[in-house]
Amino acid sequence: NEAYTKGLIMKRSRQVVLLADSSKLGVPSFAASGQAEDIDVIVTDAGAPQELIDALEKAHVEVRICGQNIEK
Repeated sequence: NEAYTKGLIMKRSRQVVLLADSSKLGVPSFAASGQAEDIDVIVTDAGAPQELIDALEKAHVEVRICGQNIEK
């Protein structure tokens, strides 16, 4: 199944980057592929709750917020 295949890919990858809209964060999924500990970097938007960002960083996940730190 798709979730199993994604899980295998994540385990064999050198780096796992997740791109997710903030509305998807913290929402239960029908078929999860991994845990937060399996992700190296998450890229999301500024709507991500600070509590979730703090929890991800505590789990050693690098959190990148789109639109921040852009030089003009």
